[in-house]
Amino acid sequence: MGTILLNNLADRLQGQSNASLLIGNKHFYTTNYQVHRRAHWTSTIRMMPVECFNGQNLKDEHGGQGVLNYYTSNTSDYSFIFPLLDWQAINGITVEHRIPLERCSNEPSSLIRLSFVGGVSDGEYEMTMMDTATHSLTTQRSWHFYDDAIIALATNLTVKTRNFAWTTLTSRRLSHSQITIGFFHSTIITLPNGFYSLSYNSESSLNTCIDLRNKTDNYIDIGTSNYTISAHTLTIWLDHRL
Repeated sequence: MGTILLNNLADRLQGQSNASLLIGNKHFYTTNYQVHRRAHWTSTIRMMPVECFNGQNLKDEHGGQGVLNYYTSNTSDYSFIFPLLDWQAINGITVEHRIPLERCSNEPSSLIRLSFVGGVSDGEYEMTMMDTATHSLTTQRSWHFYDDAIIALATNLTVKTRNFAWTTLTSRRLSHSQITIGFFHSTIITLPNGFYSLSYNSESSLNTCIDLRNKTDNYIDIGTSNYTISAHTLTIWLDHRL
């Protein structure tokens, strides 16, 4: 079995057309990191803080708050994006927004460790869960990984102050200056560059917000390199309006 797996790995590394696909699910329980692979896409979720030292990762306060990344064959989605990120709106997290970001040194000083975090996998599918607490916000969240979908759930979302609470759906580069959105009632709209706030439904205060524009920033704001970069970016989030 081990020899077969190694041969399959070698075939994929060599780019052979008949190489077996790497499909499945793996939860790394020591680091609370999960990888879900399908034929044409891969998703990862991180639930443990990343290291920040030697002047690196200075804004990564929320890097362990359920960061959910989605990868396709387009390798430019996250290329050179870090200086351009809103670090309170990175993929998958539910945190307070528009409050001062804690500068990170070894680990965020505001880090609150809770015991209920982890995942269960049968090698193909997975459920991952995490109690979240950050500043004045608490919630229980879970993610469910399938063949053609990821379902994310949250319950008991509470903010003890009047701060904004966001759940970020995507934060990435986008090569073109418009996006097309389809709604459940079959309406399809195309939006050019700009900021948009769309009501979830008439009975809910939940809004879907979209920020589509060009950004310019410098790596010096997050680390030790002094390098300016510009790119077209897309950020979509849920404004819970608690």
